[in-house]
Amino acid sequence: MAIIEQIDASPTLTLFAGTVSATIFTGSMAYVWAIVTNKKAEMKALQESLGKAIEELGKKDETTKLLATLEKMALALIPAAKQAVSPIGNTCETLKFGEKDSYYVTIDREDKASIHSEKYIVTEEQEYRVLIDEFDMRQKTCKVALRDDLKIRYKANIYDPQAELANNKYALAMAKKAIVTVKAKTREFEGITKEFVISDIIYDNT
Repeated sequence: MAIIEQIDASPTLTLFAGTVSATIFTGSMAYVWAIVTNKKAEMKALQESLGKAIEELGKKDETTKLLATLEKMALALIPAAKQAVSPIGNTCETLKFGEKDSYYVTIDREDKASIHSEKYIVTEEQEYRVLIDEFDMRQKTCKVALRDDLKIRYKANIYDPQAELANNKYALAMAKKAIVTVKAKTREFEGITKEFVISDIIYDNT
C-alpha cells in the first residue's frame, strides 16, 4: 500500500494507464524490492523490461524519471520492507513479486536478514537547517550541508512535488545561498549519515 500511495502522488502515474499498465506497475514494485535487497542482476533486467514497456506507450522519455522515482521510494520504504518480510521463516519461506508464473524478484531468509541489518537504517523524519547546492530540478536531487558543519555535503533526494516547478524554493535557496529548514529522513550506515530524503522545505525568502 505504501508503494501504491507514493506512485499515486507521483507525476509518473500516467504511465500506469494503458494495455501494458499491469506490466509496468508489477515491474515497478519488483524493481523497488530489487533495490531494497541489492539484487543488481534483477535491477538491470527490470530496468530493461520497464524501458521496453514504457516505450510501447510512446513515453520513452519517462523511463529515467520513473526509475529515479522508484529508487527514491526504495530508500523511504526500508521501514515498511522490514515489516513486509517478517513472515519469512515463520509462516513462509519466500516472498515473490511479479506476474503469475513469471516472478521478477524472490525474497528469502538471507534477503530478510540483509533488510533487517542494524548497520543500515532510515531515521524518522525531522527538521534540519541546511545549505542547498547542486540542485537538479529534473532529477529532484541536490547536495545539502548542515548549518553546523558546512564543510561536509550529503547527497539528497527530494520527494516534494514543488521541486519540479519553475522558481521553486529549492532553486531560490540555492541561488541565494540561504540557510533553510527542510523536513527529511536520513539514510545511515553504521551510525554515519550517508543520504537525505527531503519531503518539504521551509523558506521565508530572507
